[in-house]
Amino acid sequence: MEEKEYIQQLAKKYEPMVKDFLGEFNKSENNEEFKLPGKTLLLGSEIFGQFELTDTQHLLFAQVKSIEHAKYILYANRKTPASIQLPINDNDVNSAVKDYEKYLDNLVKDIISDYLIQYPTSSRYMTVTNTIFKMLNLNRY
Repeated sequence: MEEKEYIQQLAKKYEPMVKDFLGEFNKSENNEEFKLPGKTLLLGSEIFGQFELTDTQHLLFAQVKSIEHAKYILYANRKTPASIQLPINDNDVNSAVKDYEKYLDNLVKDIISDYLIQYPTSSRYMTVTNTIFKMLNLNRY
């Protein structure tokens, strides 16, 4: 099997395993609604301790108080909803981000392991993992 086909197979294999960030990792019972633009957001610059979130044209959407808040919003925006539930407690935000990043890191390890079974001498496993993450619309900030 050609590598390109195998990468597509791996993406299809992992697609149903992708966990919903908000549904699986937000354990907080005290949330506030946070409106989103319904489009892809990017991590912008840090300015005076605040982190910018921009759209794909680099237009400022919001400034948030920590990198964890920025990551939380970016992870929750994977499917570009109109709004999300953002925990009020900073520890709940930090915990959700930490747990989700641990989950993503384990997913990367699983993808690499599967890939190296098929192509044991290849050194392209990070490129392949990035390609699969892109196909699944996943990011690890």
